[in-house]
Amino acid sequence: FVDHRYEGKGFVTEALRDLAQLSRAGRWSEVLDEVEKWLEDHPNDVSFLERKARAHSELGEQREARKAAESILAATAESAAAHLVLAALDKEYRRWDSAVDHYLAAHKVSPRNIGPGSPIREAEAILRDRKDWGGLAEVLAMRLAGSPTDAEAYRELVRIALEGERTDLAEKAIRQTLYLEPFDP
Repeated sequence: FVDHRYEGKGFVTEALRDLAQLSRAGRWSEVLDEVEKWLEDHPNDVSFLERKARAHSELGEQREARKAAESILAATAESAAAHLVLAALDKEYRRWDSAVDHYLAAHKVSPRNIGPGSPIREAEAILRDRKDWGGLAEVLAMRLAGSPTDAEAYRELVRIALEGERTDLAEKAIRQTLYLEPFDP
């Protein structure tokens, strides 16, 4: 990690802000150039390594993106960005189990992100497409642990539990759904 005590006040934040602007503009080659310059002096700065992995991924350089993401995870497992890059690569190569594992690891790093397109929703989509109802039920339970008022997730859990003939789980999910939305037919 960068030792911020030795950097000019706000210098790192300003550099990351500039990289964010380049990223939003889709100027990934420039992002990569700037990140490489920074990493020459700060080779273990996770924030910049994450941008490097993302830039390689956006440029279609899968091997370099994977190497960058794996180097981040070798330093720390607390990088949602690295897990997301690896999940996307694994999904592209149809390594479904590994993709789900990386999506769930990214979710564990930032568990409050449960909206559409979030890591946990991506894991759910893969499991739903593969008809892995047991795995999907587990992931829904994880989602509900972070958001106990998500009636949509409870309704989906009811469907899955009934399909798997888990009436006990279905009954609990129905009760919770009725508690959350008593007037929903």
